[in-house]
Amino acid sequence: MKDIQKYISIIVIPFLVSGCSSVHRRHIDTETAEETKRLEATSVNDEIAKINAMPLAVLDSYYDQSISPHIDKTNKQIVKAAKDRIITESAKLNTFRGVLRASQLSNDISFVSKNQKLAKSNDERKLLEQFAIQHTTDPGRFFTLDFKPHKGVVSTDKVQHAGIFAEHTFKAYQKMYGELTVSRAKHTPGPLEFGQYRLTVVVTLHLPSAFTRRSNVLGNEDEKTVYADDLTVTLNVSPSNMSAQTVVDFGPRQTSSIKRGSRGGFDLIQLTDEPYFTAKITKVEAI
Repeated sequence: MKDIQKYISIIVIPFLVSGCSSVHRRHIDTETAEETKRLEATSVNDEIAKINAMPLAVLDSYYDQSISPHIDKTNKQIVKAAKDRIITESAKLNTFRGVLRASQLSNDISFVSKNQKLAKSNDERKLLEQFAIQHTTDPGRFFTLDFKPHKGVVSTDKVQHAGIFAEHTFKAYQKMYGELTVSRAKHTPGPLEFGQYRLTVVVTLHLPSAFTRRSNVLGNEDEKTVYADDLTVTLNVSPSNMSAQTVVDFGPRQTSSIKRGSRGGFDLIQLTDEPYFTAKITKVEAI
């Protein structure tokens, strides 16, 4: 009996000691984590207090040299505090450089549109203009697009297939192209007369089509769809007139096709409406 009690004590007592140690370690770990969080919060608050006490010129330099290069690894509260203060204080200066700095950090073109009068030279006006155009979410506020489609010559192609299930196919093609014009919008958020720009435009050709199949073997089928194809073009505009033109050529496109089999069935593809084009500015770059 004594041996059994001794055996139990040998097992249970270390277990209890081990269990107490684990609980104790978890308690220490929790306290350590909380202390780390408290120190981190104190560190962040101290850094923000330091930022708020800096003269603008010192803060500007500090942001460029110490925060911006490591912005992904810097505490978000610190980044926001620095940016917000620079933006606010720079805008208060009511100077060209102040407005430009506030615009750059905030990506807000309203600073530019409200303070154009602060730019005294064409170079300064050009900087504000370029910033506004390159940071707008809608380039169409500065430029308009016009596309005039042209109808090309229709060509045909007929193929006769030999064999027991002889088929013949007839296809018609038409060249699809037009003239794209980009020009200055009538009412722009800011001036548009100093910089040179390269516009990237995506032009889409739309072909409303229908597919019809009549076949004793494959069955009947009717389907309507709009085929679309894109072409990307670039145009350069300059202060002389801020407009440019180019021809966008999609080449010959199939407008109809009929394939007839020896047993009377057929596949027919044809346009259900006139082809049409759409265009969208996707990028504006200063050159």
